[in-house]
Order: sequence, then C-alpha cells, then structure tokens
Amino acid sequence: MKTKDTLKEKPKRVSNIRAARRLMARLIYDLQRENITSEKAKTLAYLLIKYSELFKVEKLEELENRLKRIEEKIDEKS
Repeated sequence: MKTKDTLKEKPKRVSNIRAARRLMARLIYDLQRENITSEKAKTLAYLLIKYSELFKVEKLEELENRLKRIEEKIDEKS
C-alpha cells in the first residue's frame, strides 16, 4: 500500500496545549491509516510530549509567581 504523508500537506503550528492535543490525535489517526511511518510518528509523539511537559512547567511557574505576589500583598496589609 502506498502511503501518503499527510503531515507534509500543511504543517501544523503548535502554539498551545490544545494544538498539541489536536496534533497528537491527528498523528494517531494518520498512523492507524498508514499515512505516516512509525518512525515519524515516534519522533513527533516525543516532541509533542516534551512540548506538553514544557507547557506544564511554564504554567506552574506562572502560578508560583502569582502566588508569591498574592502573599506579598497579604503581608503588606498585615
């Protein structure tokens, strides 16, 4: 069966966690339909997982900074 690399048709930009999830779903679909190679699927899955991990770390840092600012405001009032 001749495979067609659908991910080459239009590159997807991953700018948030929602886009990463959509691309992962598309990746699974394309792999099941044999539209992409297993090697490419593994590589993209790895990159998406790393992106998600970085996104989570960034969000945690944002929350930590917000918490620090709130604590400082509370300390100033007391």
